[in-house]
Amino acid sequence: MQAVLDGEVVALDEEGRSHFELLRHRQRRKKDNLIYYVFDLLYLDGQDLRSLPLLSRKAILKDLIARTSPAGVQFSDHVEEQGEALFNIAAQRGLEGMVGKYAASPSLSGARTDCWLKFKNHRIERFHIGGFTGNLNQIGSLLFGIFEGKEFIYVGNTD
Repeated sequence: MQAVLDGEVVALDEEGRSHFELLRHRQRRKKDNLIYYVFDLLYLDGQDLRSLPLLSRKAILKDLIARTSPAGVQFSDHVEEQGEALFNIAAQRGLEGMVGKYAASPSLSGARTDCWLKFKNHRIERFHIGGFTGNLNQIGSLLFGIFEGKEFIYVGNTD
């Protein structure tokens, strides 16, 4: 069997929430739980499924994952007509957001359309400035981090 899947690898914290920083610093944190959340099936055994409606592709994908039970792979189900309630739960859990897709939409390679939308949970985070790039005459970028106990963890930079 050969398949082309669409999904996202995430590192889960102790609460089962995905955190990009855990994935980013994976080499230092071997205890993190990696999961591949699969949400679309584009090809199966040489057959192009992209023109099928999303829910049809997901039904085939769900059956495929149930039959093969690959370790570390989790089917990401589609929730209909409960988007606002689901987003509120995601925000309460501190998740980054969610993606909304039209159930009948095809998969269009290389193009972003209004058939799917990303809904971000805009939160305010407090970071410490840990340094900068460039020199004192010309600062290129500020480097930010957070403290975990006494350890300072780099989380990103300005552009």
